[in-house]
Amino acid sequence: MMIAYLILAHANFSVCQELIDELLSDERSVVYLHIDAKAKQYDALNGNIHFVRRVKVHWGGESMVEATLNLLEESLRGQYDRYVLLSGDSFPINDMAKTNDILMQQPLNEFLSYYENNLGSRGYDRAFCYWLFNEHSSKVCWLINRYLVKLQKQFKYKRKFPRELSEFRIGSQWWGLTYESAQKVYDICSNKKVRKFLRHTRIPDEFFVQSTLGSVNSKDNLMFYEFDFLAKGTYNGVSRLSTKDIPRCIESGKLFCRKVNCEFIKELRLKR
Repeated sequence: MMIAYLILAHANFSVCQELIDELLSDERSVVYLHIDAKAKQYDALNGNIHFVRRVKVHWGGESMVEATLNLLEESLRGQYDRYVLLSGDSFPINDMAKTNDILMQQPLNEFLSYYENNLGSRGYDRAFCYWLFNEHSSKVCWLINRYLVKLQKQFKYKRKFPRELSEFRIGSQWWGLTYESAQKVYDICSNKKVRKFLRHTRIPDEFFVQSTLGSVNSKDNLMFYEFDFLAKGTYNGVSRLSTKDIPRCIESGKLFCRKVNCEFIKELRLKR
């Protein structure tokens, strides 16, 4: 039995190399790697890695979906038993033998999380409002998007959800799927109509898999990470973990943790 690890990387390549080395320390692991086409100085990455076609990835845009589909396209040819999507700055909390054992011992479960209530109205805005500029990070484009979304809500405009997808659901971008589910995601989300819809949504990487698979037999214990909020409660992204977070990582029961550095990895290996 084999597991395909699909990695999305754009920076922190010293951490990414540690991740690759750890994954390949167990003979049941196969690594596929997508490197953001904007990234440089990644040539030092080595190991038995399958590199896939690169695209320029922009946070919140459909390019993240495209990069993920490129990983699936290449890896599905191997027909592995499980497919796990990771960021380049993540790392297994347990040693790889134990991690792969856990993944293999639950062959019918999808490691897939769903956010409760789809994040409310803001969550629905991601898919049911039309986002004109979704591959641009400039302030002007962001202001235009906000204005257009406001107009759509004012006039009660709602985009039609593609019938090819199951139902609208939001969850973590990081998952572990069976071969059958991974193939289904690739087949449906490679459809031109679905891709066109996703191209004008917001942060589709957090809902295209969940919306494709709908309600499945899932376990939400793949990835540990911390949300960061500003003083007024404004969401500020995902926090970087430090060595003081290691006990909580281990106690979490999750298989991987995200936003780590080399010091964290060194300490974690000592405390496993």
